[in-house]
Amino acid sequence: KMYEEWRASHLVIIVAPEYHGGMPGSLKNLFDVLAKSDLHNNKVYSCVGVSSGRGGLKAIQAVQASLINLINSTKAQAYYTTQMLVVSHVEEIFDEKGILKDPAFPQRIQDYLDRILPQAEKWKL
Repeated sequence: KMYEEWRASHLVIIVAPEYHGGMPGSLKNLFDVLAKSDLHNNKVYSCVGVSSGRGGLKAIQAVQASLINLINSTKAQAYYTTQMLVVSHVEEIFDEKGILKDPAFPQRIQDYLDRILPQAEKWKL
């Protein structure tokens, strides 16, 4: 089912937890699988980095490097947008059950989407 939804999507937003200053191995594995398929064609990619500390940006940088490598090595018709969202101190935004604690966070998400959606539409392949 994930592959069907991925194939049908034009914009793919990858939410990456920061893991030891990078991205989790399971996410890297996904990029390796994508490199052997055509699922990455005709996509616009963006990233949200999430951290329980001050981080989040290093996860985005790791995802960005992997996506750019994927796009370049496969000559895919795809774009990686520089629009991103860094979510630091996630435990201050959501409680342990995933319930929103920070009433300002939905506006941050909306601002991010307001930046990314016009780019995705512009780059529709």
